[in-house]
Amino acid sequence: MKGIINIGAFKSQPIVQQDLKRLRLRSTPFCISVLFYILGVIYLILVSYYGYTLQNIQEYTKRYDEECSNKSSCIVNITIEENMKGPIALYYKLTNFYQLHRTIANSYSAQQLRGQNATDEQLQKCQPRTFINYTEHMANIYVPCGLLPAAVFNDTISLLNYSSFDESDITLSIDSSDLYLAPNDTYANSSKWLRDSGLFPQGIQDQHFIVWMRQSAFAPFRKLYAVSKSDLPKGTYAVLIQNNYPTTFFGGQKYFIISQIGMFGTVKIGPTVVFAVLAFFFYVASAIEGYIGWRRTKPSSNFHPDRLKTMFVDTSAN
Repeated sequence: MKGIINIGAFKSQPIVQQDLKRLRLRSTPFCISVLFYILGVIYLILVSYYGYTLQNIQEYTKRYDEECSNKSSCIVNITIEENMKGPIALYYKLTNFYQLHRTIANSYSAQQLRGQNATDEQLQKCQPRTFINYTEHMANIYVPCGLLPAAVFNDTISLLNYSSFDESDITLSIDSSDLYLAPNDTYANSSKWLRDSGLFPQGIQDQHFIVWMRQSAFAPFRKLYAVSKSDLPKGTYAVLIQNNYPTTFFGGQKYFIISQIGMFGTVKIGPTVVFAVLAFFFYVASAIEGYIGWRRTKPSSNFHPDRLKTMFVDTSAN
């Protein structure tokens, strides 16, 4: 009959009889215990290596809001005690500011930031900072709208006797090429307050604005301001600060940080804690599984799968 395959001489082959040799991993408590133990060792190695790497990173922090009054410029000195090998990062740090606070975390329009035309419903996320004087007209739309863009950090920081810091390449490529684009023609007559402020000449596409919009999960937080690929000799450096950003509305403090960039970035305690917790978890899980395997009663039957061939043989015919 058409469609039927004649297996002929192959009918006794293991593949036809579904009797191929196979290997099946058994998830016994002992095997799981060994797996958890190996994972614990891996994370313990990561903790040790990460901690060792961080110990070799030089970092210098200076608070400057105490020395500079608001809306003024000043020069703050910082002493680098040892030569710093590049690359080197310049950060600003804010305390007591929570970017994920429910009041501002979602107060922005992702469509507007991507250069798209945001609908009225999408613009509602920007409340209460959507329209100038709350007058709903295209010419009165804030570009960008929302509380999170409005709270953008706008201090300027520059080292007077070291010119190697570069502020033009401090964002991820996906942010600058896909997520933050120039406003479309719909907002041609709208309020481009960010660009017109004079501190962010590229508006939404400004590198410092993009860095600010990548929200930090905790407080205090630091954000990248500039990067240098050159070494920084030891000595005292004069840092020119233009203090524009008020701290009274969140009761925080402002710092700048000069730090080496290591294999895992700069000094951060978070990954070390995570690796240590995971290592502890896997060691405890390994001990529990090992105890379960030790306490488990071993099967005493001598049953073998081959006996299935004779279990259902009808012997009454003899």
